[in-house]
Amino acid sequence: MTRVHVHEEIPRSEGDLRIYWDERDGQIDEAWCQGTMYRGYEMILIGRHPEDALATTARLCGICSTSHVVAATDALENAWNIVPPAQAVRLRNLFLAAESLMSDARQGALFFGPGLCHQSFAGHALYGEIMEAFQPPFVGWLPRQVIAFSKRILGVITAFTQQWPHSIPFRPGGTTCPVGRSEIQQARAALDDYTNWYAPTILGGSLDDWAQVTTADQFREWVDQRPHSVIGLYTRFATEAAGLDRVGRGSDNLLSGGLYRDPAYPD
Repeated sequence: MTRVHVHEEIPRSEGDLRIYWDERDGQIDEAWCQGTMYRGYEMILIGRHPEDALATTARLCGICSTSHVVAATDALENAWNIVPPAQAVRLRNLFLAAESLMSDARQGALFFGPGLCHQSFAGHALYGEIMEAFQPPFVGWLPRQVIAFSKRILGVITAFTQQWPHSIPFRPGGTTCPVGRSEIQQARAALDDYTNWYAPTILGGSLDDWAQVTTADQFREWVDQRPHSVIGLYTRFATEAAGLDRVGRGSDNLLSGGLYRDPAYPD
């Protein structure tokens, strides 16, 4: 019997999570999970003025600062029993959505996708196409495109704030940035620019057509008709080569409520 100790960083979490396990005769015998980064928001904010939370949390991350500002604003509003106006909720939702679109593209292309290039998959017929798309570091065509185009969706935010990351456009009870015709037009232009890349490249079709895909059978039909779109390539490889559809299943009792408030019911 042989026992081997192995550790791996998980690329999907930017190296902030590490998994250790012991193998015995080719089987995982024991496993451990370790978080490797502690930011200490709560410790940093002790003794400070409450509104310092807005500026402090916004600067603790360079990729999701909007999420932190919204969370801090929500916390202060909850503590002070303040209900934001509907227009402020709409703007927060818009900024969160834009940042999520950026993060989604970067997570898939820069952190998760390169894991599909592991040599253990080299014998699969789609491996060459996967390497062309995802090969790290920035050899594949997709990471290079994502770096360029994911910046553009942030124009939805900078149209109003003139800055990202670390912009602080929110305060308890509202927002501090102007919302006029010019800002809205700039935001729409940034969204259209991103869509013109994302829809044909990632989805392989228009957003209107994609919105009609509501069942698993319709999704499979979409992939079959668009095998060389990113979503088509990934789906085929993830199921045929990596078997990701057969691993990692947990409880069926899961519910995601999202992070967007309803402007009609901002409380």
